[in-house]
Amino acid sequence: MRQYLLPFLLLFTIFGNLSAQENNYPANESQHFSVYFERASADLDATAQAQLQTLIDQLQSMGDYRLELAAHTDSRGTSRYNDRLAQDRAQSVTNFLQQQDITTDGMRTLALGERQAGNDRHSEELQRDNRRVDVIVSGWYWQGISSLRDSLAQPLAQKYTIDTDQDQLIEGQKGGRFYLPANSFVNAAGEDVIGQVEVELTECYTLGDMISMGLTTTAQDRILESGGMLQINAYQNGERLQLKPGSSIASSVPTPEFRQDMSLFYGQAHGEENADIDWANSEAPIQNRLPHLTFAPRPIAPSWQDFAFNYLKQSDDKADPRLPKAPNGTKPVRPREPDYDNIAYYPRGLEKIFMGKTTQDERTAEKREERRISYEEAIKNYEERLANYHQSLVKYDLAMEEYEEMRRNEIDENGFITTGPVYEYMKARADSAFAIAQRKYTRDSTGYEGYRRRKLEAYERQMEALGQVDASVVSTYFFNINQMGWANIDRFLKTVPTTPLAVRENATETDAKAMVFLMIPERNIILRMPYQNQEGFVLSRVPVGETAKIMAIKVQDKKAYLSSQEVIITDDLLITLDYRPGRLRDIRAELAGI
Repeated sequence: MRQYLLPFLLLFTIFGNLSAQENNYPANESQHFSVYFERASADLDATAQAQLQTLIDQLQSMGDYRLELAAHTDSRGTSRYNDRLAQDRAQSVTNFLQQQDITTDGMRTLALGERQAGNDRHSEELQRDNRRVDVIVSGWYWQGISSLRDSLAQPLAQKYTIDTDQDQLIEGQKGGRFYLPANSFVNAAGEDVIGQVEVELTECYTLGDMISMGLTTTAQDRILESGGMLQINAYQNGERLQLKPGSSIASSVPTPEFRQDMSLFYGQAHGEENADIDWANSEAPIQNRLPHLTFAPRPIAPSWQDFAFNYLKQSDDKADPRLPKAPNGTKPVRPREPDYDNIAYYPRGLEKIFMGKTTQDERTAEKREERRISYEEAIKNYEERLANYHQSLVKYDLAMEEYEEMRRNEIDENGFITTGPVYEYMKARADSAFAIAQRKYTRDSTGYEGYRRRKLEAYERQMEALGQVDASVVSTYFFNINQMGWANIDRFLKTVPTTPLAVRENATETDAKAMVFLMIPERNIILRMPYQNQEGFVLSRVPVGETAKIMAIKVQDKKAYLSSQEVIITDDLLITLDYRPGRLRDIRAELAGI
């Protein structure tokens, strides 16, 4: 296998793992393609375009996909030139994909230049292989409508960690505000919950969000006009928690139009065979007043005594120039006396032949005497260094005793430094830190007073405007939640003329597993259309004369299909669905535009 394949496979593995972690899609399938270029060129020739067209044909057969590009060059030319050339090649591939309506949103691109070219200078074949752009594809195929629905719902989940012993304000990503009083949760045994709790929040204020979660606006087959839906759950160590009796969550959610006569509904399942959420009226009206006004804690003025305690309670000897310096070096080690019996002179070369035993013994005696003299000199030097070492220790110990006595005279009975150079040094640090804290307190106090004034003024303006049609009232619903799970701001649709409505596919057989919704955006109504054999998807009663939108989603051959159209509801209307392929991002864009 050529040298470039190993780093490419490593890159492919990294990209594949990242894509799998970032997406909760089922049936993940990874593929890779390579597009090759002429020397010193970023132009796509006919062969390269054909290779990319093969890739495009594969992408269009997938339910959804994510792309990664890694652009390479051979090792000829400078590194700077090759980096730029790799960028140009990646851009050429990107432009071609975009021209063929391939979505490149969120696509990762690496311009690696010659970094993975290896030793290719003497191989035209390796150079040709290195002049390429690798396209890594992470594709997904839907296993059924439930997997598509789960993927639509996944981005709406929000998670927060809170402390139960403090009041908490959770601000949702879609504008909802939820005030949780301290000590509000109990477990299944009714025991108070302490410590940290995981809170999960789902906000559905638009029809698109409601479709993503599979929600409808019906209560025991009666049609509701919704002002928004939300779900709040709390968990500790995996156990689902409940609100303590008498506790409630003060809530506010945004609305483009304030509607009178709204009340709070709670979600409940239809039954084991139908897990869709139905709504039960709590008959608790949506409040026309603000929750209790609370403020953040006021800044606390700094105290110089706190800084004195921090800086002057503990002495900093290292900052004291009077601190004696410890002796340099370590205690000398006594030299080891040589083993004279093991010292001998050994002749070499011709000496082995001509040197007699007597001469060798004389040389040995001389060598032993030299070692003895050297040892005695080493002992003498050792004894001198040892004496100096002990003398320096004695001197250091005396100096430390004097220093410690001097320091004791500088510290009072409470352990604070009161005089001396260390006191001056540490007091200067305490004064400086205190001055910084005072400036911060002055700045924070000014900001806090402004914050308090603005919050009071806004609160007073809204209180004065309650019940009137002004900006503060029409933009927010206020209510209290006294049970966990799904909640819905609703009112029953007033009695209006109704008619049956049926929806069928433009095909011989209808996919009964499709999700088909009827929406009336003007009233924020969304109805799930059940499937009835031979008749298609049918609702027995829908309001006549309303402008509605029909949206259907299905999965067929592991790909998603989408149908949407606007209609005016007339008597006995029959609508034909015209499906088109839709990736997950296409469906989300359609939902966001409702």
